[in-house]
Amino acid sequence: MADVKRPVESQVQRLIDGREVTNALVRYFRGVDRDDDELAFRPSMGDAIRHHGTTTVSVPEQSKLAQQARISTSSMHCLTNVVIHVDHGTALDESYVLRLNYNEPESADLQAEPAGEATVELFGGRYFDRFERRDGEWKIAERAVVLDLSLRRAGEGRAALG
Repeated sequence: MADVKRPVESQVQRLIDGREVTNALVRYFRGVDRDDDELAFRPSMGDAIRHHGTTTVSVPEQSKLAQQARISTSSMHCLTNVVIHVDHGTALDESYVLRLNYNEPESADLQAEPAGEATVELFGGRYFDRFERRDGEWKIAERAVVLDLSLRRAGEGRAALG
């Protein structure tokens, strides 16, 4: 009886671990969409490495770059097709991501009409993450981002902020 129970417990633990990894992914994108670096980078280890195309940065460097590059008035990330493989204290995942950005036209005078047109951007790509469980919590140790599509259009619209 004990032999049958042990594999079931192991399978249940893998399901729990997979859900915790998924929750960490969702927290990251939620933080990015809300311009909340603490929420966005909490699921990452302090020594985590990110590979974005040909650029490789540490999490502290990426946080600084994110603060300097706040160009979107509003963004929304949609996480899909998440596949997670858990093996003891390590988890590998591949997830598809669609990101929609709405950018208000810039204006030097906040009372004046904005110059130019608003833009909408759509990005599609994949995230490949290696998670490690440290102190009982799953965190991103390494991430590679592959951009599969990018579209940018000028147009009308308004983002609801808040």
